[in-house]
Amino acid sequence: MGTKGHTEVIVPHLTESYNSHRDPPEEEIPFCTLKSFPAAIEHTIQWARDKFESSFSHKPSLFNKFWQTYPSAEEVLQRIKSGESLEGCFHVIKTLSRRPRSWTQCVELARVKFEKYFSHKALQLLHSFPLDTRLKDGSLFWQSPKRPPFPVKFEFNDPLHCGFIVSAAKLFATVYCVPFTEKVIHIVTVFQPHNLDVVQTDETARKPDHIPVSSEDERNAIFQLEKSILSNEALENDLQMKPISFEKDDDSNGHIDFITAASNLRAKMYNIEPADRFKTKRIAGKIIPAIATATAAVSGLVRMFFKINAFISNLIFFFLINGISFTIWDRWTIYGKEDFTLLDFINAVREKYGIEPTMVVQGVKMLYVPVMPGHIKRLKLTMQKLVKPSADKKYVDLTVSFAPETDGEEDLPGPPVRYYFVQEDN
Repeated sequence: MGTKGHTEVIVPHLTESYNSHRDPPEEEIPFCTLKSFPAAIEHTIQWARDKFESSFSHKPSLFNKFWQTYPSAEEVLQRIKSGESLEGCFHVIKTLSRRPRSWTQCVELARVKFEKYFSHKALQLLHSFPLDTRLKDGSLFWQSPKRPPFPVKFEFNDPLHCGFIVSAAKLFATVYCVPFTEKVIHIVTVFQPHNLDVVQTDETARKPDHIPVSSEDERNAIFQLEKSILSNEALENDLQMKPISFEKDDDSNGHIDFITAASNLRAKMYNIEPADRFKTKRIAGKIIPAIATATAAVSGLVRMFFKINAFISNLIFFFLINGISFTIWDRWTIYGKEDFTLLDFINAVREKYGIEPTMVVQGVKMLYVPVMPGHIKRLKLTMQKLVKPSADKKYVDLTVSFAPETDGEEDLPGPPVRYYFVQEDN
């Protein structure tokens, strides 16, 4: 990790394992900072990275998933008119109705995005919070670290402006399977302020998972879908997009070009010092530089620890009050048979290992939690029915929690329990 390094010798049944520690969580930039109040180039780069994922990966994937569920536009139209609510329907229809079908239309779409991101956004913020806006305590709203935005006017001869248009248009062309060149056209869009827009200023707020759709938007969706069907623009080929996975190391794909241009235009809008392509690539791609001296030092420490074999300070055992002990390296085993029920499994664990099971979990699936509705009835079900193994699966790994003898303490997870569906031959 740059100038930082770490070594650890792991000896089974003697030391901690690699999984005994958790890496510290990455520091997240507040949602409102990314959306409206960036103050550093790292903020604008992350914003551009998020726009890339949203426009060229996430939305195309949702589009494809929707049309895999509903194979025709006519069927979707019929279901909407009958009053059925289809998840994601509005956004999918909106994407379909605006689908570019030529390189010129891809450029037009990129040009519209330029106005939306770097001009209309600034105008909307200044409409909601004019420069002389004051807080309840009388202090100015636009004061450090908040920087007031200023709209960027598109200049046809500005390399940064055209760089964004070309890179964005190429990515749209890739997503919509349109052949592309590098011809750029000049388009102007008109800004209309929205008094109903709510600008999030709370730094603890998170990005909403779902944005409600109004009845007017639903009516517009029906109209757009009918229009697409009548004009033969909702055929089978139109119901597919090509999602893009971000790849920082291929300089020919235009991914870093888009993020660099978008980030620097947003930086210009907020009067933030821009970053060159190399720095943008390092931050957007989360590249940690390798430093020769740090690598040499860590390599030397690893060799030294192996040579003297002295790194045993992390010896970990879990001792229970009832006398049972186990380590992080242990695994328990239970052998069943075809008619083995969940109750039989719990009794087998109790008898063999001397604990009182309180919960049984398979990965993230809770097989048995007594306090959850209906789980007591599962005790009579067979393990084969609960786990539903494939034909060639001989065992399943489960986690069994148990109650400690000390009252008031939380249930503890035991070692992984490998349950074999049938008794293995000796």
